[in-house]
Amino acid sequence: MDLVFFLTGALGFGPAILIMWYALRKYSYPFTEKTFFDDRKAFGLMAGGMMVGAVLAIIESFLYPSFKGENFYIDLFVLLYVFMFPVAEALGKVAILNFPWIRKRFDNVFYGASFGAGFSAVWVMQGAYLALTSPGLIASASWLFAVLAWSFALALMHVSTGAIVGASCAKGMVWTGFAKAFGLHALLNLLMAPFFLTGELWFSAPLMLALSILVFYDTHRTTVPGSLPVELQRELRRSARRGDGA
Repeated sequence: MDLVFFLTGALGFGPAILIMWYALRKYSYPFTEKTFFDDRKAFGLMAGGMMVGAVLAIIESFLYPSFKGENFYIDLFVLLYVFMFPVAEALGKVAILNFPWIRKRFDNVFYGASFGAGFSAVWVMQGAYLALTSPGLIASASWLFAVLAWSFALALMHVSTGAIVGASCAKGMVWTGFAKAFGLHALLNLLMAPFFLTGELWFSAPLMLALSILVFYDTHRTTVPGSLPVELQRELRRSARRGDGA
């Protein structure tokens, strides 16, 4: 049992923290002269993401038997997993990132990324725990690699959609951010259909990871820097030039 908890913790928090660090690193010292966001708020929002993620993960876990294996029904899968789950997850991000104390602030985009990392960590832990404790499971090396790819896919997507919602709330375009986050999550969840039909995670994880990498690349190449004030965008470019010349 201790090994199970260690594995679920590593699978949940490892990719989430690594991706959050990668996403935020160039917006803080020493890459820039000053950090563009408050570290305490970033970790506080990560903890908030963990709490919201835990609540939704518990609710969703009770619904999995409705569309898994022999019980797979395409209508329930689309209604619950492709539609309702992404709606709930996107609404959870909007509800927190649109709070008066952080909305319409440019640094909300960073707190959105942190919130998404916490959300992903707990959600993956719950899914990995259910998988590792399922009867008859043979946790081979290939299976663990598939779960790791799935974990990275979810972390990349949640960090990205958190940043998207945070940036949209900062600009007063709350429902635009909601719609983008919902659409991306719905597409990601649709790619889980092969897994629910066959029980083989390798049929879904590579596709999910590829989609999430593309979304993360676009989000952190355009959305995040584009949400910064002009003077901070200039400082970011100056920092990048100093780094290239070093």
